[in-house]
Amino acid sequence: MPEKHPSSEPRRSGIDMLPIFIALLLYIAAALKLVKFLQAGVRSDPHFYLAEVLFELILASALLSGFARRIVIKLTGLVFVIFLTVTLDRALHGRHSCGCFGNVKVNPWITSTLDTTIIIAILIHLKQSHINRPLRQGAAGFAALLIAVLVCTGLVVTYFRPAHLLPDGRLIGGHGPVVCNPPSWYGRKLPLMRFIKSAGPLRAGTWLIVMYFHQCPECQAEIRLIDRHLIARIVQHRPLPKVALLQIPPFGTLPRGVPTRYMHLMRMKTSRHWLPPFLPVLIGIHNGSVTRVGTRVPGQWFGFAPSSKVQRGRSGAHRAAASTLRIPAPASPAPHGP
Repeated sequence: MPEKHPSSEPRRSGIDMLPIFIALLLYIAAALKLVKFLQAGVRSDPHFYLAEVLFELILASALLSGFARRIVIKLTGLVFVIFLTVTLDRALHGRHSCGCFGNVKVNPWITSTLDTTIIIAILIHLKQSHINRPLRQGAAGFAALLIAVLVCTGLVVTYFRPAHLLPDGRLIGGHGPVVCNPPSWYGRKLPLMRFIKSAGPLRAGTWLIVMYFHQCPECQAEIRLIDRHLIARIVQHRPLPKVALLQIPPFGTLPRGVPTRYMHLMRMKTSRHWLPPFLPVLIGIHNGSVTRVGTRVPGQWFGFAPSSKVQRGRSGAHRAAASTLRIPAPASPAPHGP
């Protein structure tokens, strides 16, 4: 009976770890993409995004089960060649993240190196004789694993489906991001009130609420504009209007060049993502009831922006006086519901 080479089994076991490693990597990438989609949605081609998640789950399950190993390994190599092309393109265009892992930012040069390493490892792996297995071997394990993965994914997607904030303040739907339609709030008690941390001061008096996301350039521009307006009123010894900056998740800090002096900083109570139809959302309220809703749209009310028609042909003193809050016609009530 021929004696086994002492180093043959360890080497074989080590090589077999490659499909397991790639499968786990694909599972992690798909899970993080799914988390991103469930938290805030994907505005550009969500169907393709979900198809990519589904494909990664199927490929990972095939690798982990050992089904049609040689064919699956070859397909995996082709997939990682495509991944490498995408990540290199993003790296050469100066992107800060490859986008492969959802909200987790990874430098595309790092993922390009990882993809290249995996492609080389797959080429070496294909030369090993032990991956030439019968086509049907592992089919039962693949089917069971895929069913389990898809059922769990379906349950997660169902649980974290979007919710809708109605104009009357009711929150219906799942536990995912909250879809809201601020123009439909006109004339009602502010539906957001119970979701705002330390919202007591907003219940009395007249306020301008700026619903913003800290990385939104339009939001930052509006806050700078409001700051200039408030400084002008201080110079003129005029009373300051009440302004509340309401930050929506995911929370973060504004850039240093965006001043927030003389404004009240507020946050939502929960970390759930909020999906208004536009940002920033500018909401005028009086004693908790909505009197104005707008955004940064030229020709319409957008907070404390001075009217160019009022300023035209007037002196500097008149221009300073014209920088006060404009009183537009109330917005037309939208149909109830988001």
